[in-house]
Amino acid sequence: NSNLTLTVDQIDILWESFVSVDNPEDSEACFKWLEATNNETDCIFDDAGIQHLFVQKMPQVDFTKMTESGFSLFENYFLRINEKANHIKSNERKPIIVTPFTPSVQNPTTPSDSYYVVEQKLIGVENLWKIILDCQNINVSKRAIATLNNLHLVHTAEGLKPKIGKIREQFVKTAMVYLKDCA
Repeated sequence: NSNLTLTVDQIDILWESFVSVDNPEDSEACFKWLEATNNETDCIFDDAGIQHLFVQKMPQVDFTKMTESGFSLFENYFLRINEKANHIKSNERKPIIVTPFTPSVQNPTTPSDSYYVVEQKLIGVENLWKIILDCQNINVSKRAIATLNNLHLVHTAEGLKPKIGKIREQFVKTAMVYLKDCA
């Protein structure tokens, strides 16, 4: 535990040394370490560092080989950055509505269960779609699908509820475009 905050240049060196190399064990260890340091009290990155990691570095990952720890890191940065940008908000209470897309109200399976969308343009959502469509690890794909569904189909901000039909229609259209592009 220290007050050290890494600079963008140091983040780049860290990334190039452990993630960009073709060594899955080093990448996995780096993802786990980054995940362990990604909390409000111990985070070694300021907001600019997290933004840099998520926007500049995470898209360089080969999403076809994404591991569960790599996705945990991606998901936490995705939620954190979008919350800071006021695109999503923390859900104060547990959802009562159960839909076919809700894994379990009592046992949420993803951190996204405690968030709802307030702005439809989410930072990094295109990479979430890439993980869903390209990842060879079925558990990672399922978690990515659950995250996307939780944010778009299960939890909705009060201000967006009158637009829910259009939002879901756009969500399905987007899904169809991505699926068509994969075919």
